[in-house]
Amino acid sequence: MKLEDLAYAIAQKVLYELEHTHHFIVPKDIGKKVIETVKKDLPALIK
Repeated sequence: MKLEDLAYAIAQKVLYELEHTHHFIVPKDIGKKVIETVKKDLPALIK
């Protein structure tokens, strides 16, 4: 698995948990922005 794919999967899992476990609804457009930011910031996050 590529790191970009892992970052995407983790971001999706966090959004899923927020919505299904904690009943916090994240609008789809914000969720997409969060996922893109995580993918973009991945190099800085793994340093």
